[in-house]
Formats: sequence, C-alpha cells, structure tokens
Amino acid sequence: ACTDNTGSFSCACNAGWTGSGITCFDVVECSLDTDNCNANAQCANNDGSFLCSCNAGWTGSGVACDNVNECTAGLHNC
Repeated sequence: ACTDNTGSFSCACNAGWTGSGITCFDVVECSLDTDNCNANAQCANNDGSFLCSCNAGWTGSGVACDNVNECTAGLHNC
C-alpha cells in the first residue's frame, strides 16, 4: 500500500503480509499460531490469509465447531 506524504511517499505491506512495503512476504498465521481456528478445526494458510475448517465429526465455520451427533443424525451403522 502506498501512502502519499508531503513531497514523498511511504510503502507498507497489506494485512496478512509482512516486510518493508517494497518487498512483502506472506504471514503464515497457522504456523505462528495467530489464527482464530477452533480447537476442533484445522488451519490452512493461503496468500495473505488463512482458512479454518472443522475436523471430521464436527460442523461449523471452522472458527466455531459443534459436535455432530451421529446417532440422532442417522450417520451410524448400528
């Protein structure tokens, strides 16, 4: 991102990126543990951001995950 200053300018990396503003590198939120994924979800890094997805047996956005009741949902072979 470029910011105009009196007689000059400055550069800064956008959110999800780090560096000088001239050179920017992706922040790997999953490895740095700066994501907001639920304890029952997986984090997947992508350019400038990350995605959360609930683990098997759980449902939701990945930020919030609720247990799937396989018995009442008919997802069993009892």
